Amino acid sequence: MCRSFNQKCPSSLSKIMGAYNLDIKLNNDNKSTPWYVILMENLNLGMDPNSPHLSKYDLKGSMLRRYVVVKDKKHCTTTKLDTNFLEDNNSKPICMNYTLHRLMEIAIHNDTNFLSRYEKIDYSFLVWIDHE
Repeated sequence: MCRSFNQKCPSSLSKIMGAYNLDIKLNNDNKSTPWYVILMENLNLGMDPNSPHLSKYDLKGSMLRRYVVVKDKKHCTTTKLDTNFLEDNNSKPICMNYTLHRLMEIAIHNDTNFLSRYEKIDYSFLVWIDHE
């Protein structure tokens, strides 16, 4: 993660800015409650997660049990899965310019190398598409 910040090494992993242990006094009785907080970058700054024009997908690259039944398709705020993405987009990929595509390829390569070193295999993309 330091390489991502210091050397501008592309990564699509959410960056953790810090982890904190806070002791918070909720009442006037001087008893404190421990809170554990992880501060991460805000990836949806300025976006309304409940907008009817927004489609959210959690993509893993698998079709096995990767479908969510959506009752109200016009006002869906549910995060859908891989098969929903293919269905909603008529199996068409998301178009992006060459530079962005190459940057994503490098980020995926860097991330999978990082995760494999620590024997972690769970990797997915959270994709938000604003239809406006």
